[in-house]
Parts: sequence; structure tokens; C-alpha cells
Amino acid sequence: MSMEYIWCKDAVGARAMASGKISELFRRAETGGKSILFLASGGSALKALDESVYLPKNFAIGLVDERQNVGLKDRNAYLLSLTPFFKKASAKKTAILFDVPSSLCATGEYFDNYEDTLKNWRSNHPDCFVVVLLGMGADGHTAGIFPMPDDSASFNALYSNERYFVVHSYGAGRLKERITVSISFLKREVDAAVVFCTGQDKISALKKVVSGAVLPHEMPAAVWKDMKQAYIYSDIRL
Repeated sequence: MSMEYIWCKDAVGARAMASGKISELFRRAETGGKSILFLASGGSALKALDESVYLPKNFAIGLVDERQNVGLKDRNAYLLSLTPFFKKASAKKTAILFDVPSSLCATGEYFDNYEDTLKNWRSNHPDCFVVVLLGMGADGHTAGIFPMPDDSASFNALYSNERYFVVHSYGAGRLKERITVSISFLKREVDAAVVFCTGQDKISALKKVVSGAVLPHEMPAAVWKDMKQAYIYSDIRL
């Protein structure tokens, strides 16, 4: 397990370095003869997916989490589809493990379909290298996984299971209903995480996460330290 924090002088620099790390990981896996599964979260992390990101040949794109019961333009699938990297991948007929229009279906149906699609792709590519792009909110949430600071038992029961994904309603405001990866998936299945996290409103949470002062049920981003590799790019000086 390895967590590396890289401070950049501004958000533009942090974004460029996060984009560069994604490209580096893709090239390294491709050179090693591995297929690549790339899962992206939503929010500001998507800014790292610009035209400069290297596009591998044997490659599939999926979602880390998705919002439910909201309009199409609030869907992570839709927001990901607008990124320059996704457009480049689509033009090259990359395997896309989700469909933007069908993400409007009911939560349970979408949940089962997407998990089955992801597991089928993994079973056909058992030696794939899994990369995720993550961000973090000011409350320490990451990958659509929100804190339950007063209920570690419920948090662990929901997120630390054998499923790849879980359905929950612990988000904030109108975007609270989500499908997210499980903590177990992040720890067990992901080979490398690239985290793009900027903004001074996140300084308190980021300090606690990087120092190891909190547990995942208090701030889910604490799981980064338990992942195989996590690279955090930020304009926040700790």
C-alpha cells in the first residue's frame, strides 16, 4: 500500500500533473501487455481528463459512481461524456461499459446491469490493470461514498462487502441517491488511484486524510491510504 501526496503551486498545475500520471499509468500497463480498466468519478476530478491523456489500445472506460433520480445533465455518465478524453476514446471505438441514455432507468435496474457488465468485462480480462480517477469533497467524501461519522457499523455493513457496487442515499441534497463502488472494491481490485483535489475549502479534510487522523466512516477518503497505490495532486499546501 502506498499513498503519495504531490503539492502543486496552483490548480492548473495539479490538473496537468494528474493528467500526466494517468497517461504514465496507462503506458506502463500497456507496455507490460495488460489490458486497462479505467473508472472515473464525477465532479471536479473530471477536469483531469483533457486531450493530453494518453489513449491505450486495449482499454475500457467505466464509472466509479453514478447519481440517481436526477436529470441527464447531472449524471456522471453525461458529464464524463463531455470530456475531451472521452470524446477521443469514443472516436477510437473504445469499450464503454455504460450507456448515457440508459442511465436514466430505475436505480435497481441500472445497478444490476452495470455491475454485471463490469464483472463480465473483468472475467474476460483477468489480468487487467485497474486505474481510478477520484476527487474529494470538503466533508471528506470520495467516489460518491459519504461519511457516517456516528455509525461505523452501518458504514462498514454498506460499503465493506463483496459487491463491486452498492446503492445508497447518504449523499447531500438533491444528489444524495447514488450507486458507488464499495470500499472493498477500492482496496482489493484497484491497482492505482489518481486523485485530483483542489480548493482551499478542502484543506481541513485533506490534512486529516493525508495524516491518517481519520477512519473511512469519518471521512471516506481515508481509504486512499489502504489502496495499492494512490497519487494525490493538489494545490493545498499541507
